[in-house]
Amino acid sequence: MKHESELYFEQLRKAFVYGNKDTLEAKMMHAPAISYGKNVFSFYFKEAMIFKLGKDFNPEEEGIVNWEFLNPFKNKPPMKAWFVIPYEGGHQYWEKLIAKSFEYIKTQ
Repeated sequence: MKHESELYFEQLRKAFVYGNKDTLEAKMMHAPAISYGKNVFSFYFKEAMIFKLGKDFNPEEEGIVNWEFLNPFKNKPPMKAWFVIPYEGGHQYWEKLIAKSFEYIKTQ
């Protein structure tokens, strides 16, 4: 049975891909994702969404207090362009951050 966070992600992803012709449902490290062409800009993993927003993004300016940098490697520093926003205490920002992440990836 899927967690409510995953169901919410799926709902957001469907709506975003439907409304943005240049986006696709994709995979990132076997996790469900959204891509612009071949570039993933957000994905779902372990009851959180991860967004590529760039190193200049400041979550606090958006009112987000529950976040961390993506850190998938044990022997490397965190990826400071990617932000992990957990469902608990952060899902209200997911829809807005998908759009911000999409705008960011289009400039790369």
